[in-house]
Amino acid sequence: MSLMIWRMTMPEEPVKFPCEDFELEGILHLPDGRARRGISVVVAHPHPMFGGSMENMLVQRICEAIGSRGVRCLRFNFRGVGASGGFHNRGVGEVEDVLAAMRYMRGKGKKAEVGLAGYSFGASMAVLAARKDKRVKRVACVALPLGLVNIGPAEFPRGQRLLLIAGKSDAVAPAADLKTFADLSKGRARLEVLPGADHFFGGRTGFVGKLVADFLVGEDK
Repeated sequence: MSLMIWRMTMPEEPVKFPCEDFELEGILHLPDGRARRGISVVVAHPHPMFGGSMENMLVQRICEAIGSRGVRCLRFNFRGVGASGGFHNRGVGEVEDVLAAMRYMRGKGKKAEVGLAGYSFGASMAVLAARKDKRVKRVACVALPLGLVNIGPAEFPRGQRLLLIAGKSDAVAPAADLKTFADLSKGRARLEVLPGADHFFGGRTGFVGKLVADFLVGEDK
């Protein structure tokens, strides 16, 4: 089934879930049919102070690609964005937002696998959340801005793998910086550089979504 058809038919459900003493809002992408059990994905959006929200087109395309593989996927608004409670916390509280989204997706199944994806600022938050929750095995980072948020050395919990997707013309998250980061990861991070793409991946959002879905939940059959 083509991704375009999935965009028209895939069910979406507005949700709210607790984080600290407030609630965050999200959209749960539900496969149209039986969902694969034991796995789900959380996707984090770009920087709220630069207009980022869960309505970002690339974030939506990632969720659609994951949902097309029969996997539940949650995009959500960070604190202080849209109808989410709280206030922007300069990348500190936002890590807790990602962890709260993961708890929501796990539900009562504490061992259920939750993959993480993030775009720009959201990629930084996903990496930092994965370092706190060592159950996370895979993190897909689109345009990870190493100069925007300090995520520290390229060190990850045992068994954790990262996919780094970079636009060759991206000035915010330069591919050269991400290559150095990947080289220092001792094989834990893999870099994919898209020629002709900048930080916004214009015209390439569907392809980026496919790369993320392939990495997190398996290649399309």
